[in-house]
Amino acid sequence: MRQSNFLPYDLSLKAKVLGYKQNVGESLAAWEDTEKGVWFHFGVYPVGLLAAPTWDQMIDWFLEEHRWLVQVNYSSGAKEFFYVISEVSTKDHLGNGFTYTGPLTESFRQALVKGIEHAFKLIKK
Repeated sequence: MRQSNFLPYDLSLKAKVLGYKQNVGESLAAWEDTEKGVWFHFGVYPVGLLAAPTWDQMIDWFLEEHRWLVQVNYSSGAKEFFYVISEVSTKDHLGNGFTYTGPLTESFRQALVKGIEHAFKLIKK
């Protein structure tokens, strides 16, 4: 895996502040903020660092904790990507069915970042 498979430091920190928790051993990587800068650790890393979730782990968290599906779609007409956030109803929870559609972006990753940032703003803390 590469560093690009994980949320960057700022999004990892925002996720933690908003309630994302990862048990020791569940994260393959972590961030460390030092006087010399922010360092990325992959594999074995000291306990107490900021977990660096993968993009998939973050999407799973939104679905499991908030019942929101964050996905990226492609507009073939515009040849660009956009995010969609929608509330998922379950047998135990009938949501209001909201859907947010983001602006067009040039890349899949840009749309994914914007979608996650938007989903963070929807969390009431």
